Amino acid sequence: MSFYRQVVHIFVSILSLVVIYMHCAYILLNTHSHDHHHVLFNNTKTRRYISDFPDDLLWDHNNSVILPHLGASTYEAEDAAASMAAETIRDFLETGTIRNSVNFPATSLSQAPENSIRFTVVTKNTPGMLAHISEVFAAGKLNILQQINQSRGDVAYNVVDVDISGHDSIVDFKGVQEKITMLDGVLSSRVIYGVPGTGYAKNLEGDYFV
Repeated sequence: MSFYRQVVHIFVSILSLVVIYMHCAYILLNTHSHDHHHVLFNNTKTRRYISDFPDDLLWDHNNSVILPHLGASTYEAEDAAASMAAETIRDFLETGTIRNSVNFPATSLSQAPENSIRFTVVTKNTPGMLAHISEVFAAGKLNILQQINQSRGDVAYNVVDVDISGHDSIVDFKGVQEKITMLDGVLSSRVIYGVPGTGYAKNLEGDYFV
């Protein structure tokens, strides 16, 4: 018997014992919301409230029975979660795409055109930041081919593809990256070029860190 099947067997056995112990009318609910539990607790016919999604009230209530949540413990769920995590990280490293983030905005820019290089820039979510970034590209004679700007809370995330025609040296891009990174309000930047995951730079309280 697999480990997961053993756990499920134990879970069902515990649930059966709890139901037998109640030996009275009971209510079975399949939900992660506890909006109704105060009604059940105040119902004298209800002996126990069983849940695998406890909140502060359920943890300490004498009439609650807390069981482990096993919904994401199947082999299929774990494989799917691992695959999703790997694909999410790969997309971010290779294209700057952000998905399923808890503190950054979901951002996706279409495939970079030929003869272009992609910059990603993290900034404070303040007015005028995108204009300042565009001015640096213009000063470096880099034409913007496409871009996207998304924000979430205090953070904004920019993905910009620029035309590299006439620029034969990576030094040209690094110089522009440093100027962008050191703009007031910019937190970090990345040039997606060469090995995925490299090309990162950060503004550390006025110091340029690469």
